[in-house]
Amino acid sequence: MRRPKGTHTVSPRPLGRVAAAGSGVVMALTLAACTPDPSPEVAVRSFLLAWQNGHHDTAAGYTTGDPGEVAATLADVHEQLDLASLSFGLGSIERGDDSATAEFDVTADLGIGDPTWNYTGRMPLEWGPDGWRIIWSPSVVHPDLGDGERLAVSYQIQERGQILDRGGEALVTTESVTAFGVYPGRMEDAEAGAPNSPASSTRIPAPCSTACARRRPSSSSRSC
Repeated sequence: MRRPKGTHTVSPRPLGRVAAAGSGVVMALTLAACTPDPSPEVAVRSFLLAWQNGHHDTAAGYTTGDPGEVAATLADVHEQLDLASLSFGLGSIERGDDSATAEFDVTADLGIGDPTWNYTGRMPLEWGPDGWRIIWSPSVVHPDLGDGERLAVSYQIQERGQILDRGGEALVTTESVTAFGVYPGRMEDAEAGAPNSPASSTRIPAPCSTACARRRPSSSSRSC
């Protein structure tokens, strides 16, 4: 039986809950076995559901790639992004004679405190003796991903905003500050003081210093 030529489009729709979707896959596969020329949607939907549910070995079976390599790549996505969850939505499918291209929506939850990453993926398919198969390459994971590349999360720290007064002048500015300190326990001449320093030429007796500190609020306190 000859396959119909031309292009058809499948309207976008979510893959649904895991339990319901799983039974849908069984039904779809049963129909595929009874139909001489099933739609490429069956392979696309089955692949996405298996990937979404963490069944990477099963997902790899719907591709033309090496099963072990494909399964490892799909599993690495979760590790590389430290995902809390990953979900897909089926998009449009353009079909030719022996080839097709499917789009799908990706929602990657990067975890608490991080935003959700959304993008649209694309996967090419080809018709062969085993039916429709996804032509595997890293670009199936993300359109911009090439051979030898991997996904990663990067953070951009925003610059601190300016604190301005009512006239628009900055109250806090960035300046260079030189800080120095003294370790008294490491000073060899702590008792003598530094040469030619005010501390070595003028010494304030401890009792006087204490008395001045205690009587400072009074206007009649003596001068030290």
